[in-house]
Amino acid sequence: MLPLLDEQPVTLGVTLGQKCDHPITLSMPVLISHMSIGVLSKETKMALALASRDAGIAICSGEGGPQAGGNQDRPSRVEENLEAAMNSDPDWITIDGRPGATGAAPVQLKDHVGIPTLYAVEHTRRFFDRYRMRDVELIVTGGLRKLADFVKAIALGANAMAIATSAMIAIGCQQYRACHTGNCPVGIATQRNELRERFEIDSARAMAGNYFEVVREQLEEYCRVLGKQDIQQLSVEDLVTTDGEVSGHTAIEHA
Repeated sequence: MLPLLDEQPVTLGVTLGQKCDHPITLSMPVLISHMSIGVLSKETKMALALASRDAGIAICSGEGGPQAGGNQDRPSRVEENLEAAMNSDPDWITIDGRPGATGAAPVQLKDHVGIPTLYAVEHTRRFFDRYRMRDVELIVTGGLRKLADFVKAIALGANAMAIATSAMIAIGCQQYRACHTGNCPVGIATQRNELRERFEIDSARAMAGNYFEVVREQLEEYCRVLGKQDIQQLSVEDLVTTDGEVSGHTAIEHA
């Protein structure tokens, strides 16, 4: 397929929850992922919410972590977890692959617990195909840092990506890995007033806006190079690998 010219338009928009009464339409297949309420400061949540609105995308409301005395499912059996999720008739499903985790998670856990995102997407897409799930969208998160990874996730079968760390860095996170202490020196992951005062909402909103604009431009560039007028036209046939392990366990062909 021939590449597109620079002036040819590319469609990046995606609709999530197409079977529900009020679906969500994003200007590009990106949204800001769940991040714990009570960890992020009010100012951080405001900056992210404003930036996501400016970009025409969405932000997840957040989560509070497991409750005392409750059970917590270990995220290691993708198919079993998907079967359980399907019992609730979801509008879409989000999978979180390794190395996704809170910014303060121990490195040994981020590196070795959970299924690598590439294989998690492969497992999930095969599950969707096996049960002919055409009306449930797939959102992928976990370790997606580079724009090329966004494109690969879409080509593998994701409908959208949820980002966390890259969004944090876009608003000024300096990776001190102190999220769990409440002492974030830049005022992002803290509830201490003297630290929150260091965080400037308008400045962070503008920086995030610049980031999302670059995301949009590069997604369009990748689509044009691959000759795709719509990002949802990307498929696994657009991918190739020199890694025998990848080609041996996914639908991606070896070079």
